[in-house]
Parts: sequence; structure tokens; C-alpha cells
Amino acid sequence: MSGLSKVHLIGAGGVGMSALALMLRDLGCAVSGSDISASYLTELLEKAGVKLFWGQKAGQGSDAHLAVYSSDIPPEQAELLFLQKRGIPCIHRSEMLARLMKRKRALQITGTHGKTTTTAMLAHLLVEAGKDPSYAIGGLPPSLGRHGHLGGGDYFIAEADESDGSFLRAPSLGAIFTNLEPEHLSFWGSFERLKEAARAFCAATKQWLVWCGDDPVLREFTLSGISYGRAGHCHYRLGDVESSSQGIRFTIEDPSGASHQLAMPLFGQHNALNATGVFALAVQLGLTPEEICQGLATFRGVKRRMEQKGSCRGALIYDDYGHHPTEMRVTVEALRAILAPGERLVVAWQPHRYSRTNHLWDQFQGSLDAADLVFLTDIYPAGEAPIPGVEAGKLPLSLREDLVRYTPRHQLTEAVAAALRPGDLLLTMGAGDITHLGPDLLASYGTA
Repeated sequence: MSGLSKVHLIGAGGVGMSALALMLRDLGCAVSGSDISASYLTELLEKAGVKLFWGQKAGQGSDAHLAVYSSDIPPEQAELLFLQKRGIPCIHRSEMLARLMKRKRALQITGTHGKTTTTAMLAHLLVEAGKDPSYAIGGLPPSLGRHGHLGGGDYFIAEADESDGSFLRAPSLGAIFTNLEPEHLSFWGSFERLKEAARAFCAATKQWLVWCGDDPVLREFTLSGISYGRAGHCHYRLGDVESSSQGIRFTIEDPSGASHQLAMPLFGQHNALNATGVFALAVQLGLTPEEICQGLATFRGVKRRMEQKGSCRGALIYDDYGHHPTEMRVTVEALRAILAPGERLVVAWQPHRYSRTNHLWDQFQGSLDAADLVFLTDIYPAGEAPIPGVEAGKLPLSLREDLVRYTPRHQLTEAVAAALRPGDLLLTMGAGDITHLGPDLLASYGTA
């Protein structure tokens, strides 16, 4: 990428775009970008020396040699049109990522659920092993301090996004495929088309395809490679998982029959399953089981994935990004497992996008039944226009009449605060502005 010294990113505050900005800074580029609001990610960019414009207007980035945009930026967006008319090359985020990966040994992680945590887990492990990998992660791991890095090592670890088809842009040397469910159907049109793309991703993996043998859809594909999971046919088998307030302890049996003991400061059987996939790929990369167990023991997860925020009125507050019924179910069950008898799990959930809520309407039923009380609030539109009849208050979330309280978003902070008791665990969940509920509670009602 010689001659590339100034790059402008439209929508720089997005998690994928901000990771690119950090890597371009590592490369020595002057980087600018625009976004509509500040966040912890834009703070990270400013500390790294990225020049940010607030608002996405024509005229910004006019001195760039290259512009990058994400799938959220429409073709008619004023800033993008301005740069195109000036003759500045404008490329999609996935193409920029593919360019950065080109001279490295690509390791990609994809799947409907768990890919961000699994990507972060693998990056953390290789950093701990002294491999100095490059990485692009769809969330911020506290143990790494950043989610985008261009390292001096051979490997490039990337979260491969199936939502817009961009996971097919760059082939992998090695890959982990966590699972596959109907999702992002507004882009794909049907689950069959998504499955065709998933098969193509697997076929393009050159050397080590690691896939979850517990997933029924992936089993349909009759994949070669290395399987992991709880099932007896898997090459790497996850044993019993013990949960406590300190995290999880579990065993992994490798193809030779040897058993390895692991402990991680995370919650949930799904995280033990993610770690089993990472273990399987790391062995192929030449790491010893001892190195893997030691490295994973210090992984503290990813921001907004069961992230503890503080305590309010004697209740612990956790925040999670989950917005798909499967993610919601496993997260709530993981937190239920660490509570003592008599302690309550209170969930405040915000559905994300009208289109997703409509596609998954019936699947939400029962997804939060492991909670004691659920505050259901208005759908976060993420720029979408409403769909007639698709309203949060009409969702068939549970058959338990005493479980769910629909509460408008502007009344949510006060309503949740009034319901909390000492000893409760409050989980704020969703991909929208529900993440601000915990800090709002702490600011308004203190940490007592």
C-alpha cells in the first residue's frame, strides 16, 4: 500500500471502521474521519491521533488519497458523493480490511453468535504467546486496550462479517465457524442464500477450518476440517462446565484423548464452547496446551458482553449487546447460574431494528424466561422506518404474565430504579441506547 498516506473514514466511530482507523495509524497514515456522535470508540481514535469531524457533510476529507465507508453509509450520502466527485477513490470497509490482511496469514472467525468474543479470545491468546498478531475485532477487549492493531507478527486475526456478505472478500488460512442461524435476512433474502455464502466461506479456507460440531446447520454441510463441541463425534470435546461468581472451569479433550483443565473469568457455557474452538485452532498454530490454558486464563472478555458496570441500590448492573433470541437466552441463563437461591435477575431489554424484530418475532418467546422480571422497552430503530404492527409492546416475549412489563424508553430509568432490591442482578440488554441505562441509574441514584 505504498503511496497511501492520507485516509478518510466516513462513519469512523463504528466498531469495524474504528478498528481500521487504528490499524492505518499503526501503518503510519494520517487518518481523518466523520461520525454523528461521540463514544468510547471515538475517544480511542482521538487518543491515537485521528482527526474527527462531527456530522457527515460535504467538504470533509477533501485532502485524502483514499476514502473508506461502511455498509451503513448509503450511496446518496453527501460526504461520500462529494469525495467521489473530487475523484478520490472510495472503497468499502471490507476492501480496506482485505488490503491490510493481504500480506499476513489470515485467521478469520465467523458465525451468527460468539464471533466477537471468539476473535478477541484468539487475539488475546496470541498476544500472550508473544506472537504480536494483527487483529480487527468487533468489540473492545479490556485486556488488549484496543480492537484494531497492525502487529509485526505473521498472523492477522479478523472478525468476518456475514451481515453484508463481506466475509467472502478475503480467503483465510485458518478459520473458526461458531454457528449459523437465520439472521440478516433483510440483506440475504433467505436463509438458503446465507447458507450458500457460508459454504463458500468454508470452501475458501485454505488450511485449518475449525467448526462447531454441535451446530445442526454446520453439520448439514458435511465439512472436512476440525470439529469442536460437546458431541461425541467432535475432534475437540468440551466436558462439564462449572460456574461460580469467579467464572467458569471446564475440560477439553483433544483427539488423542488427553484432557486439559481450563479456568476463565467469564460466565456461561457458551464461552467455554468458544474457548474450545480457540483451543483447537491454536494447537494447529503450534501453541502448546499449557500456553493455551495459561493465556485464556487471563482473558477478561469484551466490552458490552456481560460487562459489569457497577451497583445501584445494592443491585449489581451488567450490560450486554445481545439482540438475537439465542444470544439473549444463553446470556440470561449464564447469569442465572451464578445467582444464589432467592436472588433476582432483572432484565431491561430493547429490541433492535424493526426488520430484525419482524423476522424473529415468534423466536423471542421464552428467550428471557430465566429472568425474574423483564422490562421491555421500545424498539431501537437504528435508522430504519417503522413497520406497521411491529411494536415492542405487542411482542410475544413470554407466556408468563407476571414476567414482562412494557415500559416506554423515556420512563425506563425511573421504573427500573423503583423495582430494584438489594441483592438483585440487573442486566441491560440490546444493541441500541439501552447501554446508557446502567450509567444513567448510577448517575441518578448513586452506587449505594
